[in-house]
Order: sequence, then C-alpha cells, then structure tokens
Amino acid sequence: MKKTFCAVLVLGFMAIAGTASALPPVTLNPAACSFWSNGLDGFEDIPGGLWGGPTPIWEELGYIEGGVAQLPGFPLTWEACDLENGFAGDGLADRLQLALLAAVLCAGDPGVTDQYEANLAAFLGLIDDVDAAAEGARPLALSSGSLSLTTTAAAVVTFVTNYGALIGPTNSAYLMAMAEGMVDADGGLDDLVGYKDDMYLFIFRGLAPWWAGMAGTSAAMNTAISDMMVGSDYGVLGGLIAAPPGLTTLSGYMHTFAAALAAYEGYGFPATALEAEADALDALILLVQAIGWPDMAIYGVAKTETEPFSGEGDYNGNGDTNAEVAAAVGSDPETFVAAASGANVWYSGNPALPVAGIFGLALLAGACVMGGAASIRRK
Repeated sequence: MKKTFCAVLVLGFMAIAGTASALPPVTLNPAACSFWSNGLDGFEDIPGGLWGGPTPIWEELGYIEGGVAQLPGFPLTWEACDLENGFAGDGLADRLQLALLAAVLCAGDPGVTDQYEANLAAFLGLIDDVDAAAEGARPLALSSGSLSLTTTAAAVVTFVTNYGALIGPTNSAYLMAMAEGMVDADGGLDDLVGYKDDMYLFIFRGLAPWWAGMAGTSAAMNTAISDMMVGSDYGVLGGLIAAPPGLTTLSGYMHTFAAALAAYEGYGFPATALEAEADALDALILLVQAIGWPDMAIYGVAKTETEPFSGEGDYNGNGDTNAEVAAAVGSDPETFVAAASGANVWYSGNPALPVAGIFGLALLAGACVMGGAASIRRK
C-alpha cells in the first residue's frame, strides 16, 4: 500500500512539473529571423531592421516637436537604451530584451505570438484614433479649414469693436476673451492636423513593431513606453490628451453666445459660424477622448513572480536573472539569447523545472523506494 502511494505521489509530482508553463529555448539567427532583420513597408532598408538597429526611433523622437529625445537623461543611442524606471533601466539593455522576444516570435511560440499580434493591433488602433482626431480637427484649423476658429474669432473682435457699446462692457469683455481662446485653440488644432500632414502618423505606423514589441517586455517597460506616447509630462501625444477640458469650456461659451446674440447677426455678429464651430468642437472632443494608451499584454508566462523578458526575469528558470546573464556573457544579442534561453544542465523538455526540482523528485522517489524496502524487511 505504501509503495503504491509513493508511486502515485512521484508520478503526480512529475505530472505537475511536466505541465508547468514554460517558454522554449530559442536561437537568434539574424539572417533568418524576420522579426529581427526586417522592417515594414517603406522601412525595409533600415540597417539591421526595426528590431536589430532602430536608430530611426531616435531620429523620429527628435523629429517630432517636443519629443522625449529632448529630455535630460534620455539615451542618445540605441545601444545605450534601457528605458524602464524613468530611463534608469532594469539592468538589461532593451535591444537584448527585443532580441530574446524576436527569437521567440521567429520560433513560432503561439502564446507569445498571439500576445504580440494583439499588442501590435492595439498600438495601431491608438494611431487610428489620432488619425480620426486629426481629420476631425481639419475643418476648424486655420491652415486648412472651412470653419477656421481664427477667422470667426476675427469677426467677433470686429463686432465688439463696432458694437461694444450696444452689448455693454461685460459682454464685450467675455467675447474678447472667447475670441482669444478660439485663436489659441486653432493653434493646437493646426498641430493636431500636423500629426498627419507632417507624416508623424506614417512614422508611428511604420515603427509600430518597435513600440508594440517594447511595451510588452515588462510592466515597467509598458509604463515607460506609455509615458513616451501619451504621458502628460513629455509624451508626444500628451498635449493632445490634455486638450478636451479646455475645448469643452470653449465650446460651451461659443454655444452660449451664438444663442444669446443671434439677433445681432445683422450687425456682423457670426452667430451661425459660432454654432457650427461649437458643434464641430463637440464632435472633435469625443474623438480626442477616445485616444489613450491601450492595455498591453506582457509577453510570456513568468515561472516566478518576475516577467520572463525583463531584466529581473529568469527566462529559463535556472536561478540567474536575465540581467545577470547579460552581465556575464556580454552585449552580443545572439550570445545573450543562447545563454538566457538555453535549457539548464538537467533540461528534459520543460525549462520551467529547475534543477532543484529534479533533484527533489529523485530524492522523493528514493525515499519511497527505501521506505518500501524497510517496510518489507520489517514484515
């Protein structure tokens, strides 16, 4: 009976170990791994590909006015890039994280591939939302619009100049303040239209694999990439996200004055234009409010509390963190991937099972055998 129980117990532990979540050992082959060597349409000629040498990321961030590349402490080169934790990093160079991810994707791991494709679709959805807002802003922007807030603001100022005594000083002051707000808003809408017309959105789409790939390597990296895109302090879309409260207030004033002073349209007050532009602002506000950083999956299933692609993570479960592996083997991506993902000495098809676990099973089996033998001898 005892022998039977021990046998069942050993088999049970082995079954549990055999079904643990694990990512496979992988090899990075730069020439054959498309995720490492190739870009998207229009970017195929980037040396080293989007993942292997994304110098254009830095050119892009510097090209976009107000980009994070202008911040103190931002890494000046891709080789120095370790973006987590306010650019303090997590001890593992970002290019090594992406090398490991690229190798897993090229190996065809279905779980990580599904996560990556979902993250890529989510990022492109964000860019689609910005595109829609840019088109919504176009009719109101001075550079291209048919409703131009600045043009209507000028008509308001002319009306106040000519008929301020008719409506009184208080209303005149409110109208002048509203007109100033319309001009300020027009400048912001011109910038929003520029996201599309100046090809920023084209660049973001072309480099989407980098943004989506980086964001899923760890929770800390997801925060860093989110801040770079939509953060209020320095995100390239941060000012856009913060715009709706001011636009909502401005729209309310425009609706109010369009209704209150409609009778003065014969004197040159642009009531009809104000109402139309306020309606367009309301629609634009809804488009801008839809813009936000999407939920991003963190790639892989951690075998401890750590994430398998992060610096603190331990991809192959052998007790060394990925950052420790990089410190030991150097900065060559191929060498790092082989060392970080390679099975430990006792690998038997499941890198989630540590050496200690295998020894534990062996000791357990031995104990059961010895216990059974002793029991037989006592009989």
